[in-house]
Amino acid sequence: MDDIRKGLRLKAILIIKLKGNIHQAAIEMEPAVEAILFTKMPEKEMREKSFLEKFVGVYELAKVQANVFIKGEDTLALFAPGQPEYELIPYRGTEFNIKNLKGYSVEFVMDEKGMVIEAKFKQPNGIFTAKKK
Repeated sequence: MDDIRKGLRLKAILIIKLKGNIHQAAIEMEPAVEAILFTKMPEKEMREKSFLEKFVGVYELAKVQANVFIKGEDTLALFAPGQPEYELIPYRGTEFNIKNLKGYSVEFVMDEKGMVIEAKFKQPNGIFTAKKK
């Protein structure tokens, strides 16, 4: 095994998201072939209706109510008055990025019983916590 590793040299480029996580890796396996791009995917359960259902509800921040709901079979969506409807893209754990808004995400917080109690709206100018009603 050591003999194999001594002769193996791979070139890789890591693409890191603003949040500090590796998003993609481009690895050159052989000089004559283009690098292969690997993209990190969110956990499969983040697209399962049974997982998404626990986040559904109304969240209130400064008397503004945001409605989180399931669209179709496997997509979480968000609507707040005066805003367009946003699709939430699975990211990691209980955090979803807001589609087409770089740097914006929603992280759902659960209590010790596994019940969702709030949503943290993360954006470039701060983190805003909305309580689940």
